Amino acid sequence: MALDARDATDRVGQLIILTERLTGLIADQALAFEQRRPQAAAAQLEETSRLANLYRHESARVRSQPALIAGAPLDQRLALMRVTEAFDAV
Repeated sequence: MALDARDATDRVGQLIILTERLTGLIADQALAFEQRRPQAAAAQLEETSRLANLYRHESARVRSQPALIAGAPLDQRLALMRVTEAFDAV
């Protein structure tokens, strides 16, 4: 599974959406466990796994081929860096 991006700008936009969605799911699952509601965390497990695999795949692609996002506007690449930092914090 991979992103189907038209260009660097589209790829960065999709990566931002993917990262924000995955961050939200993981944060929700952590909260559910903290609140002793593992069944709530389990309800999103399949989607979280799917997005985590896609994120892992796309992150590796971008690391090995930086040109995939190099053509995106600087502000958009900075936004990707910010959402990635937020993901890492979660």
